This record gives sequence, C-alpha cells and structure tokens, in this order.
Amino acid sequence: MDSRQLKRTLIIGAISFVISAVCFLKTGGDTGFSPSTLLYLADHRAQDYLAENGRPCPIDTNLFEYFGIDDTSYRDRFFQVEEKAAEFPEEMTRDDHIMLNTVQKKMGDWSREVWAEVAERVMEAGARCLVIDIYFHHDEERVRGDQVLGEVIQKYSPAVIIGSEVQNSEDRTSVSGPPLSIIPDDFMDNSQHPCVGLVNIYPDSDGCMRRGVYQFSNHDCYRMMWDGTEHLHTMGDFGKDVVFPSLSARATTVMGYETNLPPVSERPLIRFTGVPGTFVMNSIADLLDPDVFKTGYADKGRLKGKLVLIGPHNALFQDIHTTPFGSMPGPEYHLNLINAAINAEFIDETTFGTDQLIVLAAGFLTILLTLMVKGYSFRFYLGLLLSAGFFGFAWWQYNYNNLLLGSIAVPILLLNTSNIITLACQSIWTYADKREFEGTMGKYFSPAILKEIMNNPKALAPKNAELTLLLTDLRNSTPLAERLGPSGMFKLLNQIFEAQTEAVLTENGSLEHFLGDQFLSYWGAPYDQPDGPNQALRAARDLIVRMEGVKQIQESKVSEIFGYGVALHTGQALAGEKGSEKKKEYGLVGDTINEAARIEALTKYYGAQLLVSQEIFTKLTDPGRNRLVDRVIVKGKSEPVVLYELEQSNSSENFDAIGKEFTVGFDLYSEGKFSEAQAIFEKMIKDYNDGPSKPMLERCIQLLAEPDPDWKGVWKMENK
Repeated sequence: MDSRQLKRTLIIGAISFVISAVCFLKTGGDTGFSPSTLLYLADHRAQDYLAENGRPCPIDTNLFEYFGIDDTSYRDRFFQVEEKAAEFPEEMTRDDHIMLNTVQKKMGDWSREVWAEVAERVMEAGARCLVIDIYFHHDEERVRGDQVLGEVIQKYSPAVIIGSEVQNSEDRTSVSGPPLSIIPDDFMDNSQHPCVGLVNIYPDSDGCMRRGVYQFSNHDCYRMMWDGTEHLHTMGDFGKDVVFPSLSARATTVMGYETNLPPVSERPLIRFTGVPGTFVMNSIADLLDPDVFKTGYADKGRLKGKLVLIGPHNALFQDIHTTPFGSMPGPEYHLNLINAAINAEFIDETTFGTDQLIVLAAGFLTILLTLMVKGYSFRFYLGLLLSAGFFGFAWWQYNYNNLLLGSIAVPILLLNTSNIITLACQSIWTYADKREFEGTMGKYFSPAILKEIMNNPKALAPKNAELTLLLTDLRNSTPLAERLGPSGMFKLLNQIFEAQTEAVLTENGSLEHFLGDQFLSYWGAPYDQPDGPNQALRAARDLIVRMEGVKQIQESKVSEIFGYGVALHTGQALAGEKGSEKKKEYGLVGDTINEAARIEALTKYYGAQLLVSQEIFTKLTDPGRNRLVDRVIVKGKSEPVVLYELEQSNSSENFDAIGKEFTVGFDLYSEGKFSEAQAIFEKMIKDYNDGPSKPMLERCIQLLAEPDPDWKGVWKMENK
C-alpha cells in the first residue's frame, strides 16, 4: 500500500468513526451536559436561525395594544403629585391618590384599587379583552382593595384576565391562584376561574423559550430548576382530571379563537411575530394619567375591540426570557403566544425516529461520497452543495409546510465531515511534510535562506543562476583511511564536514553535497546573493581556520599527512530540484561546477591551499594580499583560466615578499625568458619552499629543452 492509499484509508476510517460516534450520541437526550447535548445545541441554533430569518407569524396591528410597566415610565411623569399631596392635601382627587400610590410604592406594592381603576378605564374604552400579566400575591393588608378589583373582574368576566402560577418547592409542585378576596371561592380551585390563567412559561433544555403551554393538566410533569439542579414535578393530585388554562389560552378564548388552541398538555413550537419590540410598548403611565388616557385613547377609540395586555417591561421585575431573537420581556412573549394561537401558527416537528433516519442517511451519503469521489476539491464543493440543498429543504418545510426538522445542523455537519477530516488530515500531513522539508532543506541551506524558501517554495524551481562556488577536497584520503580504519575515517570526515558546514552556513551559503571527501557549497541560488563572492571568501578563510583546528586534534600519524585545498570560482549554472519521485534534492548542474573542480584539483598541483579564479577575483571588494599564480588551460577547456592565490591564516608570514618575487619570475616566464625565470624559481624554492614555484621551475626546464614557437604565456594541462 503506497502513501496515497494509506492516507485515503486513514481518512475513510476517521470519517466512519466520527459518523458512528455522532449517530450514537444523537440517540441520547438533550438533558444535562454531555457530547450529545452539544449536538442538540447545534441543532437548536440552526432551528433558531430559521425562526429568526424565516417567515414570521402575521400580525393584525389593530388587534393588540401593549402597555409596559417600568419604574421610570410613571415616576418621572407623576412627581408633581407628591408636591401636591404635601402642599395641598385637601385638593387631592381619587385619581391623584391613585397616581400617588404608584409613585410612592414599587409596582408589586401598588394598591389593588389602582388595578381596579386601570381595568375599569380600559374596559369602558371598548377593549374586548384585558390581560394583566401579574400574579397578585395573598396579602391581608389589601383585602379592601382586593374586593374592589374582584368586583371589576366579575363585572367584565371573562374579559379581564389575571394570573395564577405554578409554585415550586423541593417537596411539592402546586397551582396557586389569586387571593380568595379577589376571586370568590365558588370554584374547586380559585385558579379555575374563567378570569384566571397560569402565567408560567417553560423553556427548552437549553433555556430558550420556543414553545407555548396553553393548557396544563394536573398530570403533567415539568422541569423545575433551583440550586443549579434539575427536578421533575407533577402538578398535584386533585382527585380527578383538572385542566389549567394559561393566560394566553384565556385571552385567545375571549378573542374568539378557542378552537385554535392546541390539545391539553401539548407544548407546540410557535411561529414568532418578530424581534423584541415588534409589539410596540406604550407606557403604563398613559393608563394611570386620566387626562392622557382620555385624549389619547378613550376619545379616539384606540382600544375599541382590541386585546390589551399590561405587564412588566423591565429587567428589575425578573420577567425577561431568552428567545431565538434574544432577550424578550415576558408580556411580549405572551403576546407572541396569543398571536400564534389566533393565526393557528404552530410548527410541527419531525419525530425522533425520523431525525435519526436523517442523521444516518447523511452519514451514509458522506461515506459513499468519500469512497466514490476521489477528488478532494470536487468532493468539497459537492458537500457544500448538498448541505445547501438540505438546508434549503429545511427552510422550505419551515416556511411553507409548518414543519421543523428536528435535526438540521448535525446532518450538515456529517455531510461536510469528509471535508473537515480531510482538511484536518491534510493540515497535519502538510505540517509534517513541512517539518520534514525544513529538516531536509536545513541540511543544505542557512537559516536565513531556508526561511525565504519556506515562504516561497516555488523558488526551488529550476533556473539559470549566477553562482559563486566554494569547493574543497581532502588530500591523502586513501592513506588516511588505511591508518584510521573505517570508523576512524568516518569520524574524521564528520569532523571535517562539521567544520566546513559551520563556515559556509555562517556566511549564508548553501550546501550542494558531501561527495566522498569532497565538499561543494555555493551562493546565488535559490535566491540572488549579490555579495556572494565576498561571503564565499570569508567562508573559505574561516573554513581554513576550522580545518586547522581539526588537524590539531588528530594523532600525529594523521596530522602529518592531513591536507586539503580550497577553490573559489563563479559563473552561470543550473540550480533546482533534481532526482526521482522517491528521492529529490536541490542541486547544481553545469560546466561551471566542473571548472571549479579543476581549479580545486590544481591546489595540490601548485601546493596552495586557497586558489580563486579571475572571474571571482574581480568581484571581490577586498581580496587582501594576493598573487597571480598562473594562466592555464585545464583539460577539456580551450580558454585559459587565470588563478590567484589569496593570503589566509595558514599562509607564510613572508607571503607579501614571496608574492612580489614570484610575480617577477612569472612575468619573465610569461615573456618566454625561461632562463631568468628559472633562476628566480629555484631561489624561491630554496629560500621559501614555495609551492607554486615548483611547477613553474619544471616548466621552464621543459620549455628550454623543447621550445614552443607559439608561446604566449599560457600553459595547457594534459591531465586533470
């Protein structure tokens, strides 16, 4: 199995595992916190997106009027009543006392007479239904006010509706209606009065309000949360079946749409009317101020035939709930419930089994696509297309068929599992390949060059470049191998290559290869390096210092025959990746490399450690002390190579004097005055044991014995 097949097998295995895990987790519920809960939360978010952006429930703006209660809405407007009560108490009217009561007390402490007056005004103005979204607690101090409110409620029954609530404790759950002083005890339970409805609304498991419970049964089981713990409780035993209509159900019935109400105990999803604020809020102060109410509402018939709802519109009243649209006041949520019931806009849901089949189908299709579609790009776009199609189907069902798919996000997630896992695997493999590439290229390039390559790998593409070459070779490698043995020889080579590598990489050079005991490095590829010649010279001189350090730590049997040569050359050559599919490396190709090898071989011939060609010599900013060594045509070439020896740390301390004398002798040699040149070279060998003078002396003797009629000062080498 090749690497491609192995990677594909691993991807398919990972996809199958993830799909199996998701399908298994979806069989769990959405309670508590677990991986399955996260999947349900994802589906909830997708469903909420449909609720937010899908078709809203239609609303008849002439049917509703909403009055919100907050402290500032009435306190700021009635502050003058307090002044009147203090300065002219004898002038206080009944309306003034009502407003004073609202200013001096919190809403929960208002006299029931205030609410009785508000109800009377609203109903006299022609309202069809008044819903007071407030639970009136039992309070003996308000008995007289309770009776007044009770009389108004009875007078307009069942058009004036007030709240009761499910009360929870650790040992019981019960229904608590308004005080008996408001609702006479002529029913089995005062919460059964036609003017009383439950104000409780229950969120889904994630705390979001999406549903409506319009009619409660005493056999229903509800989730209650306190102290961070979830509890399940029933409504209690009444000896027989009892139905408790909600505030919304009572209002829907009064408005004449009782037949639209869902069956008892059902909690259908509702279609929301819109974002918070869709039901425009009026201030409760408009109802409390008799003048404003008369001119703004009663005289204009603004409330005639409408459903009027009054409720707290402030976070201080702790009646703010989370919905798909964000935070929404409780009264506005009740208005959404009522409007959904009036328009019969309830959303059906797919069954648990159907949801599971959708998830399984999405998983099966994903595996099928992975097996049949090999192209990653095509599979990626196909997954997106299928996801968009599935979401479009869910959108159509929600908007036009009133059906909400119970699982939307999870199938889309599964349809893109192949893309996600493939992308993740490719990212991991790409990172691993990058690290491997860095490790490989780091053996050939300096950190600065490697950084450039990692940012632009295309730079490794083959190209023709102006290169500066540094080539070095170990002398006497065969005798050294005989004296050291295999392990000793490799140890020596590693010490040499370590010294050479450090010298080259320090000057941002690149390594072509270690070939036997030969070492080639270069400047100018894969990026141009205008200062390459100067960097190469510094690297060559540093290399010699390091090589001498290696020599000094060797045993005498090694150091006495330890030698090397260093050559510098520049010219055009090809640079790029070369090799096979299984093994590639960045390298150089061209005659310039062969020419550099010829020059390096001549270091032994001339007895010089550092030779440079004229091509690079002319580009050096400061070559230092130097001497022209020779003009020679190497084997396989027709044009002469001009060679210079540069001073380095291992050069003779008389390098300058030697260079000057050698230049005199070389000039005579070039002019064909071989006898005079011979004398100078003999003297230099005797006085300095000068390496380059030795081949020059041999040439002079040969040319004197066999004159060359075409002599032009250039020697042609017959051997490499």
